[in-house]
Amino acid sequence: STALLLSLAFAFWQMPHSWAIGLFRGADYRAAGIPLLPVLRGARSTKRAMFAYAAAFVASVAALSLTGPVGPVFWVPSCAAAALWFAQVARGFRARDDVSWARGVFFSSLVVVLVLGVSLGLDGALHG
Repeated sequence: STALLLSLAFAFWQMPHSWAIGLFRGADYRAAGIPLLPVLRGARSTKRAMFAYAAAFVASVAALSLTGPVGPVFWVPSCAAAALWFAQVARGFRARDDVSWARGVFFSSLVVVLVLGVSLGLDGALHG
């Protein structure tokens, strides 16, 4: 169903978004005793988990685009934004500076969720 796929997309988006914060603000999380994945397992494990969740995010956006009642006003920008974000997450395996990379993932994740929301709203207004 459309609602389930949209919920999954946002759930899958949330984890890399949150873990990116944990990577560039790790000292704050450690000092506060908050057991976030980057604090507990380090950058390497966090990057693997972020990669898996970002891949699931792309799959859920693609599934929504293929099975949901949405048109190209949604799926073109949403799939493009999801793919670009996934590529940025994947670049983390080669990143020399985890903090800068994580900041980039975080800020681009905000753009991705904005693209999803706006394109969904526009698509609904035009085709709803």
